Amino acid sequence: VCVVLKKCGDTYRVVYLYRKQKGTTEQHLSAIARLIRLYDPIGCTIEKNGGGQIWLEQLAGMEMSCYLNGHATTRASKETLIGRLVLALERSDLMIPDSPITQELLTFQRSNSDKLEAAAGAHDDCVIALALALAAAGYGQN
Repeated sequence: VCVVLKKCGDTYRVVYLYRKQKGTTEQHLSAIARLIRLYDPIGCTIEKNGGGQIWLEQLAGMEMSCYLNGHATTRASKETLIGRLVLALERSDLMIPDSPITQELLTFQRSNSDKLEAAAGAHDDCVIALALALAAAGYGQN
């Protein structure tokens, strides 16, 4: 999943969502590299968990023009990311089109074990990607 945000005044708007469940790593990396080149962001945050570190290294090897940041999502860091996302939504600082993101937000919850995650049978990749995009954009870090 890759979320592209654009800042318009004080508001952030989701302008592109790349979400594919099939395909090769090379196809996904190529598509994300094209997005980075097309939108030319100041920064890009990539979740390092799982295979993300390899993706980060491969994108860095493609000589992207933006700053690439790796983010290890832990229970504590997820609290911060989701807190920032909730704040942006509550303040109407974030505009999200009807998309898989909205569906995932509706099923995102705090579980009985106090973990922030998707409900059983649902996904939260778009929610985490959106929260990472807000962090990369510097929202709420002043």
